[in-house]
Amino acid sequence: MDPLQHTRSINHLSLEIELINELMGQMKQLRRGMSELRRSIKTCINFQATMQYSMKQEISSSERNA
Repeated sequence: MDPLQHTRSINHLSLEIELINELMGQMKQLRRGMSELRRSIKTCINFQATMQYSMKQEISSSERNA
């Protein structure tokens, strides 16, 4: 391999490593975002269940008082 080909090969490898590192960083951000979404969804589901329970209580109370 001549020196020019060797330099190109090293540059190509450096670019590939840089791209891989960028992708890994983006994947880490995606995982963090997915975790935040998961927590938000759980919070919403819990809130919805609480609201449903409260509404059932209100309806039961209204029916008893009617």
